[in-house]
Amino acid sequence: MKKSNLWIITFGECSRLDRLREECDKKQMGLKVIKSYNVHVTNSKIFHNDKEIKFQKGDVIWSISNNIVGHHLIQYIYQRFQDELNFIWPDINAINFADKFWTGNFFSKNNIVTPKTVFINTFKVEKIEKLKNYVGGYPCVIKSCAGSMGENVEIVRTNEEVKVFIDKNMTRKVDVPFRRKAFLLQEFIKESSGTDFRVLCLDGEVLGVIKRTAQNGDFKANVSLGGKAEIIKLNDEMKKMAEKIMKKGNIFYAGIDFIKSDRGYLALEINTSAQFKGFEAATGTNVAEKIIKELMKK
Repeated sequence: MKKSNLWIITFGECSRLDRLREECDKKQMGLKVIKSYNVHVTNSKIFHNDKEIKFQKGDVIWSISNNIVGHHLIQYIYQRFQDELNFIWPDINAINFADKFWTGNFFSKNNIVTPKTVFINTFKVEKIEKLKNYVGGYPCVIKSCAGSMGENVEIVRTNEEVKVFIDKNMTRKVDVPFRRKAFLLQEFIKESSGTDFRVLCLDGEVLGVIKRTAQNGDFKANVSLGGKAEIIKLNDEMKKMAEKIMKKGNIFYAGIDFIKSDRGYLALEINTSAQFKGFEAATGTNVAEKIIKELMKK
């Protein structure tokens, strides 16, 4: 009997791949990596490094590539091969959470409290003046709808700063010329500046929470930007919000980010490809093993 494979779609190597390889080896499960920028997709076949990809029944598909190539690829696999594969993970809708504005709409629809947000539908300074009023005025946070690890997020205090941020990001060179570019303005929560919380969840279970604190006066607490991470006790408010998000979003695995405001915890983002190596080191929880075990149950 052939062993099933875990196919990971990614834009490059990352630390979690090493951990997943270790656990796949223990469970006699194959692990195959598809780098999205090395893929050629036709209307009937997929080629990776010029070799046709062959799936077998029972294989698992996990996209941790949030670029537009990854979006098209995972949707193509779902539409083309869903009858030949037992399941695909994550759920096809989960990749949409890579878009911050789409995620905000999901929060609003499901009565999950989040900062006030407005989509930027103009690049004209005089019209931006009206947009900032929807989120309480300056200062406010500006973000690219796509991005991770604190990338393309800044505090802006004037209409001109909004324009400069957009101009800078519109002219930024990227690997693929058709990458989506969209931006949003978000309410700045002064009392939370420099601190956020990452809740790691798997198949309806909350594994724990990390408090991240920015260093050197930065307002972004991402560890990738030098933020300090510490394990804290999960409170009931965040736990209930995280469980609701997982259930309503039909999400198998995610790191859900929160900030604390004067009106309670606010949900910020959902990362369905959250890194977990640091979480494992800090808590002693074998996240990679848990992921593989749950996948094998499907």
